[in-house]
Amino acid sequence: MTVFYSITNRLSLIVFMILFFTAGVCATDDLPQTNTIEVMGTAIVRGGDVVNAKKNAIIDGKTTAVSQIVSDLLPVDTIVKNFDVFNELFFKDTDKFIEGYKELVATVHGKYYRVIVQAVVSVSKIKEQLSNIGIMSDKKDVPNVLFMIAEKDFATGIKKYWWKEEIFPIYNTTEKSMAAVMHKKGITVIDHGNIDLFSGNEISGNGILLPKSDIDNLEAVNIGISLKADVVIVGEAFADRAPNTMGTDIRTFKGTIVLRVLRVDTGEEIASLIRSDVSVDIDEYTGALKALSGAGSLAAEELVPKIISSWQKEEDESSMLEINVEGISNLPNFVRFRKIVTGIPEINGLHVREIKSNTAVIAIDFKGSAREFADILMTNTFETFSINIPEVAQKKLKVVLVP
Repeated sequence: MTVFYSITNRLSLIVFMILFFTAGVCATDDLPQTNTIEVMGTAIVRGGDVVNAKKNAIIDGKTTAVSQIVSDLLPVDTIVKNFDVFNELFFKDTDKFIEGYKELVATVHGKYYRVIVQAVVSVSKIKEQLSNIGIMSDKKDVPNVLFMIAEKDFATGIKKYWWKEEIFPIYNTTEKSMAAVMHKKGITVIDHGNIDLFSGNEISGNGILLPKSDIDNLEAVNIGISLKADVVIVGEAFADRAPNTMGTDIRTFKGTIVLRVLRVDTGEEIASLIRSDVSVDIDEYTGALKALSGAGSLAAEELVPKIISSWQKEEDESSMLEINVEGISNLPNFVRFRKIVTGIPEINGLHVREIKSNTAVIAIDFKGSAREFADILMTNTFETFSINIPEVAQKKLKVVLVP
């Protein structure tokens, strides 16, 4: 895609770029490692110094080129929220992201020097920089994150969590603070407040309800599958009084959050952490909430780069074997099937590509043929169900789970 810009300074140029793409210019879906684009750079000729004006116009053009790639990679709201950071990282020294350039044509019109620059922009370096600061660098490949955090109420000591029967939705303090950080980084957070807990795939006899706050990895992944999550963050949060005081009224409070992060497609635990934050307040309840919010924000800042790193790992598709699984309406059977497949020594990885009401598509990292894998699969015992393999192709097979 070729776009020409004519902007007089860097700030207005970036704002124009954001408005321009908001108005409907199509972004490139799959960017190569470098992208060659033609852009216009503009500078004011001051005191008749054409040489310096030319230099500034080329810099302006390079900035425009880098701006365009950043816009191609990210939603506009992410650019706006991180605008100050982007100015510092990407537009202060654009030469770090320019592999080469040449002037195509230049002209002086009144007090303006304008040049059309053909720039070769390093997309990989921009994406690396985005990953380093914990921001997703792909508009399409954004994971859906589900929070399952049981938070202990400071006043009552009762754990509050959304996956049990409640009249009103539960949004706890740590989830809110973590969601705010992740939204800013371009990660989608599932709003469990809009979920009908009594419908959908049954996990524990009644919708997705579970009568306990302590969720193990398998249960969390189960619920993640039901709610079409890619990543589940599960754990607990609590706040306590800290020993330090100031005078007779001001007290300190320590909020702590204990988390583990699971990929739903593989069941892999990709991260775990314990983070705490301290707040000071006259009011005990307010102080506890502030400490919990701070702990949530610290945890999210640390987890985002780990989630992005895991999510954006490239797969060697040439070694992936595709399995169409039917008969998954009994979700525990499907979970057991995945667990057994993952435990086969010849399998190096499993990913859920698609899941519907009674069918799923999974991909496994298996070096042999579909026939060889089918033979291995047939030697396994599944206890609560059996399998039927009606179709086998070179890199695909169909498996039916029979209760």
